[in-house]
Amino acid sequence: MINKKYKITALWSISLFFTLVIFQFLHESGHGFGARLDGRHISTGFNRVGTVGKRPSDSDFREKFLIEGKLQYSSLLGPFTNWIFAILFTSILFHLKRINFFFFLTSAGALSNSLIRLVPMSNFFINAALGKFVIEDEVSWGLHSIKGLKFPMYFTDFKLLVASKPSLFLSEPEIYFWPLLSLIICSFCCVFTYYQMYKLLKDYLLSVSSKLIFGFMPLFIWPFVLILTNELDNLIRINW
Repeated sequence: MINKKYKITALWSISLFFTLVIFQFLHESGHGFGARLDGRHISTGFNRVGTVGKRPSDSDFREKFLIEGKLQYSSLLGPFTNWIFAILFTSILFHLKRINFFFFLTSAGALSNSLIRLVPMSNFFINAALGKFVIEDEVSWGLHSIKGLKFPMYFTDFKLLVASKPSLFLSEPEIYFWPLLSLIICSFCCVFTYYQMYKLLKDYLLSVSSKLIFGFMPLFIWPFVLILTNELDNLIRINW
């Protein structure tokens, strides 16, 4: 039983690590594909979107990058990719009966895609409660509703505006609609995924500590994924 428990922990951590990296890359690629549909040219990697031909290490990485301020393919297909995969893997998980590698990959796929949107959306709402405005994909879709602003706007100009007038953005109700929807979708997928996982693993996760370690494993893995994706972001770029 002890060997089985350690094997399960190892499979779970490995599955989470690789699915987080892969689906973060697919998220960024969704932005790139969407930009092509919009007739725009951008560069994507493993973590950040920027100007064509530029890398995150370049000082002018986003100097010519445009904030559209409305729902477009270029901003939609990143989160949409994660929503679809989160829902798909969560649905598949409820039809699985055996504890095997496919079970862990499916569970990790459901959680990874959920967390890739859940974490930034939570960050947005926490900062909003503190009076700070943080731009995220879903947040940008409601910017057009703010009176007096003209879009598209260069990213550098937008950052200066946000720094000087955060209340201008935080007071607009439409800003919160898409982030809240994304938060709800991903939260439901997380809850259902954990429910089904703990149900199937009840004979292996017998102690409170093992359940906590298993449940918080995504948070333990996340910093290592962030380090790797930031490094790969500079090495591998796709110019769409």
